[in-house]
Amino acid sequence: MVNAYQLAVTVSLLPFASLGELRGYRRVFGWGLAVFTLGSLACALSDSLSALIASRILQGFGGAGIMSVNNAIVRFVYPRDQLGRGVAINALVGATSAAIGPSVAAAILSVGPWQWLFAINVPLGGIALALIMGALPRTPVAHHRFDWLSALLSAATFGMLITGIDNLRRLSIFVALELAAAAVAGALFVWRQLLLPYPMLAVELFARPVFALSVATSVCSFTAQNLAFVSLPFFFEESPRPIRGRNRPVDDPMAGCGRFRRANRGMAHRQEISGRHFGRDRFGDDERGPCSARLSARSCGDS
Repeated sequence: MVNAYQLAVTVSLLPFASLGELRGYRRVFGWGLAVFTLGSLACALSDSLSALIASRILQGFGGAGIMSVNNAIVRFVYPRDQLGRGVAINALVGATSAAIGPSVAAAILSVGPWQWLFAINVPLGGIALALIMGALPRTPVAHHRFDWLSALLSAATFGMLITGIDNLRRLSIFVALELAAAAVAGALFVWRQLLLPYPMLAVELFARPVFALSVATSVCSFTAQNLAFVSLPFFFEESPRPIRGRNRPVDDPMAGCGRFRRANRGMAHRQEISGRHFGRDRFGDDERGPCSARLSARSCGDS
C-alpha cells in the first residue's frame, strides 16, 4: 500500500512538472490537490485491499501534481531576495506536519477506525482548494508541445528502478531484468532529452560541476533523512534511554513516539534557520550547500 503511493509519485513527478510549465503551475497544483482529495475519499470508502491500493495510486498521482510544482510556485510568490526564506517556510510546514502526524494519527485511531485517517483529508482538501483559487498567482506558460514519449520513458525508468531496488531483498533473474530495463529506459530518456529543443529534463545542466555536485549532495541528504525516519521509530521503541528524566518501559510505544516527534521538530527548526540565513546575499552559492548538509547531519546526530 505504501509502495503503491510512492511509486505513483515517483513515476509522475517529471511529467507533471512539464505540464506545469505548459499549463500553468497553479492549474497543475489545483488539479493535483483535487485528485489527492478524491483519492483520500476513495481510500476511506475502500472495502478491500485491492480497492485501497488502487485508491492509494490515485492519491499518489494527486500528490505528485502538488509536489512537482510546489517549489516552482514559491518563485512567483516571494521576491528574489526572499526566495530562500520562502523555500524554508515551505519545508518548515512539511517538517512540522511530519512531527505532529504520528500524534494526530494516534489520536484519530483511538476514537475511530483506520478509514478516518484518509477521511480527514477530504474537508482539509476542500478548504485548501477554496483558498488556492484566490491565493496562488497565475504564472506564464510555455507554448511547446508536451512530449508523451519522454513522459513514458521517465515513468518506465523510475518505476522499474524503484521496484527493482525494492525487490533486491530476494535476488532473482527477474530483479536483474528489472534493473537492466530501467538502465535501458534511462539511457533512451537521456538520449531523447539531448535531441529535444525543449527537454523535460535539462540534461546539459549536469555538465556543470556545481549543479551536478548539488544534485548528488541533495540525493544523499534526502536518502539519509528518509533512512533515519524509517529506522528511528523502531530504534526509539526498543531503546531504554529515558525521555526528559522519565524512565518509561521499553515496550511503551508512546516513548518512541515522543522521541520521534523531537527528532522531527529538530529537523523543522534547522530548516527554518537555513532559509532565514542562507537566503541572504551574504552567503555565496558555494557556502549554502555545505552548511545545509552539516545542519541535516547534525539533526540526524541529535536524534
